Amino acid sequence: MLTSSVSGRPNITFEAYSQRTQRQKIKAAITNSNMTSLQIIHAAKKKLYLSGQRSAAQLFEEIQSTPNRAKTIKTSYNYSKYPIPYTEDEALAFVIDNKLTKQQYLNIRLGSKKKNCDIYPSYEKIKLSKQISLQFRYNIII
Repeated sequence: MLTSSVSGRPNITFEAYSQRTQRQKIKAAITNSNMTSLQIIHAAKKKLYLSGQRSAAQLFEEIQSTPNRAKTIKTSYNYSKYPIPYTEDEALAFVIDNKLTKQQYLNIRLGSKKKNCDIYPSYEKIKLSKQISLQFRYNIII
C-alpha cells in the first residue's frame, strides 16, 4: 500500500511571506511581463475593485489624477499620526503649570485650530476634569 506524503516546505499564502520575499516574487512577475506601468496600475485597480476593496481602488484613481497627487497623499499619510491631542487631564496640567487664564487658554486653542491642529480640548472639558479631580482628592482626605 502506497501512501502519498508531501515532502519539502509547506506552501504558505503571499501575505504570510516576509516583505523581502514578497518583493522578490513581485519583481519576477513584473520583469517577465510586458505590461507598462499604467497597465499594471489599471490591473491592480481593477483587481482591488473586483475583490470589494473599493476604497483602495479609489486611491489608485486619485493617485493618477495629477502628477503631484501621489506625493501629496504620501505626505498626508506620513503625518496623519501627528499631532497627538491633549487629554483633558493633560490640558488641565498644562493650564495649571503655565498659570494660564481662561482667555489665554482659549486664544492658544483658537490659534492652533486656525493652523488645522486641533489638539486642545474645550475649556468646558477641562473644567469637568478639574471638578472630577477635586472630588477625587476630597474623597481621599475624608
